[in-house]
Amino acid sequence: MPETAVLFSGGLDSAVLLAEEAQSAVTHPLYVSTGLAWEPVERAIATRLLAAPVFAGRVHPLVALDFTVRDLYSLPLDDIALARAAQRAENEFVGAPVGIMDQMACLLADEHAALFLDTRDLTFERIQVPDAAGLVVIHSGISHRHAGGDYATRRRECGEAGALLHVATLRDLTDADTERIERLPSPLNRRALHVLTENNRVLATVEALRDGDLGGAGRLFVESHASLRDDYEVSVPEVDVLAQSLATLEGSYGARITGGGFGGSVVALTDAGDASRIAEQAAETYRRATGIQARIMVPA
Repeated sequence: MPETAVLFSGGLDSAVLLAEEAQSAVTHPLYVSTGLAWEPVERAIATRLLAAPVFAGRVHPLVALDFTVRDLYSLPLDDIALARAAQRAENEFVGAPVGIMDQMACLLADEHAALFLDTRDLTFERIQVPDAAGLVVIHSGISHRHAGGDYATRRRECGEAGALLHVATLRDLTDADTERIERLPSPLNRRALHVLTENNRVLATVEALRDGDLGGAGRLFVESHASLRDDYEVSVPEVDVLAQSLATLEGSYGARITGGGFGGSVVALTDAGDASRIAEQAAETYRRATGIQARIMVPA
């Protein structure tokens, strides 16, 4: 399975994902109770983990466990059922109020296509990425954590904004709701505005990729990062420096933070032949500006 990168995530409800990712993952303790002897079970799981889906540069622990147990016992579960189980484990056991995007991505992403995902009904479509496109993913060296903190606050704020706007979720908003959104108290108005505009960018990115319009897709990357920084407020200064470094180099079309925010990685859309050069130059610019040694994840 390929690694995955979040190109766009629209208000926890829709997303465009692309193979080859990079963000820091939280390692969770995993416990298995099968009624069998521990030693052979551990050996079997260790063997099957080698074939498990990879996420964020390593085996995603909860998806990997589900994947392994399904394989070990020939359970009649499809990939979507595994994704749901992994999400539930993170929500209820780890205490991280995450959505299902990461789990779906590491099970369904393809290294030659973007994954267009609707997390309301879990329908998805793989969108062919133009051959001329390259991808750069660089980890900022700033780790993020989702079990509580600002990530949970954003989830709560979205719920509060939806309640005030009388919609089930913010993905139900349309451009006609803009004036109502602007009348919300701060910061709920900015949170809802980000969801509305980001969902629009998701749809526009799908069309840009279908049309081979790398310039248009890149501009959407830049707009997305600005919205995530200013309206959703999930970026950090170091990530902003890295995104700017990547977006302004020759051969780069745009860059944005990827993943849950508050650190992690930046993804850039580039010309295919320039990806390695852009990655190296951006990492060096970032080091000089912040003193932090970034980690180039893609290209490897």
